[in-house]
Amino acid sequence: MPFADALSAKLKRINKKYEDLSKSPVTLELSGGALISFVALDTKLATFKRQTLLRKAIKPLLDETPQTLAIAVYGDDASREQAAKDAFYVTSVNAQVLPERKGAKNKEKPRSLKTLELFGWKDKTNFSDIQDLLS
Repeated sequence: MPFADALSAKLKRINKKYEDLSKSPVTLELSGGALISFVALDTKLATFKRQTLLRKAIKPLLDETPQTLAIAVYGDDASREQAAKDAFYVTSVNAQVLPERKGAKNKEKPRSLKTLELFGWKDKTNFSDIQDLLS
């Protein structure tokens, strides 16, 4: 797994184990300034719980208003498929720019996520079912 050494060091520093990633995500900043989050998803968890874990992992990344976000999924085929669908959905929903009140003080137009790169699973329909929900 990429960045395994950085993850191990962070887990040791915060006195957690890899298994704890199934309860709460861990976010860390790499020496080059990149921000990464780790979470371990269990396909047996209820959809709401899986998506909540992903939202908590993705939120710090989206807070930086990136134009591109890369997500990698690992595991067996069924796990990667489910994780990819959940990650695509959660990221797409939470990256939406919400409307602001008329007369809002901040006149600056918020940056939106332009590209979501997903590694580890290729959906045959390019997640069209999820994209249809968001349209």
